Amino acid sequence: MIMRDDEIQSKCYGELGCVDYTDQWYHSLHRPVNFFPLERHLIAVKFWVHTRSKPRSNLTLQVDDPGSVTRAGMDAQKDTKFIIHGFLDTGTDDWVQEMVQRLLDAGDMNVIAVDWRFGALPMYQQAMANTQLVAMETAHLIRWLQSSHGLNVSRVHIIGHSLGAQTAGYVGAGVPGLGRVTGLDPAEPGFQHMSPVVRLDPGDARFVDVIHSDARSFITSGLGMLQPCGHLDFYPNGGREQPGCGSYSDTISVFMESSVDDFEAELFACRHMRAVRFFTDSIGEGTSCSFIGHECGSYEQFLEVRCR
Repeated sequence: MIMRDDEIQSKCYGELGCVDYTDQWYHSLHRPVNFFPLERHLIAVKFWVHTRSKPRSNLTLQVDDPGSVTRAGMDAQKDTKFIIHGFLDTGTDDWVQEMVQRLLDAGDMNVIAVDWRFGALPMYQQAMANTQLVAMETAHLIRWLQSSHGLNVSRVHIIGHSLGAQTAGYVGAGVPGLGRVTGLDPAEPGFQHMSPVVRLDPGDARFVDVIHSDARSFITSGLGMLQPCGHLDFYPNGGREQPGCGSYSDTISVFMESSVDDFEAELFACRHMRAVRFFTDSIGEGTSCSFIGHECGSYEQFLEVRCR
């Protein structure tokens, strides 16, 4: 644990590089304390590869093992999407698998689920720190694929939810020229109002788009950022409240229609997970869900429900 009053401190993780805590990483209110990430073998990041020929494979990529690329059926000349989960989630959760399948249905590409489940466990402050090492592992893999297999990083798209969205930003910072980062309700605690070095920001990729779905303050049980952090930030339904989240009848309805994993996510983080649903439902042409927009002259008109 590192406090602001200490000298600049650093911890290195072999070929991945070092984590350095400068003044930018501290704020008396928003981030008074920093932890170093856990050791690599404890977080044990895995990269599950999914392709159209092997959509449900249990194969992973390993840096410096070209055979792992061949076995997984990955073609580095195609578009590549990475999905990064957040706090208390895994890379094999139902929502990740559904997003993988929707992406593969929409195009012939590589989809890689970044699984850092052992680093995403309580407590939150340690998981928050672990995101840096997860990003370093992911960036290291991308750079290796670039140098050894000709991966075009401008065709790489990182999709992250919650802490995974902040992780995606760190990946982009470590891979110059990265094509796109999509942040799905980026985590607020420890990130909002911090320096762009600490959080997701437009400098992390050629294009950064963000969906904010639970942008209430953390002290009022919100989990996502209100602060804009992309080239394009969406605030569906205002970004703070979401239809279908909160009431008893809504909870029962979700229980009847969802798997156990989805129900737990909806019950405890309904608004926070809604960004995932918005993004997943937007993938591909001819989706069953159409998003309807209404033009508003001002935010005040939106609050008064006076949009056209």
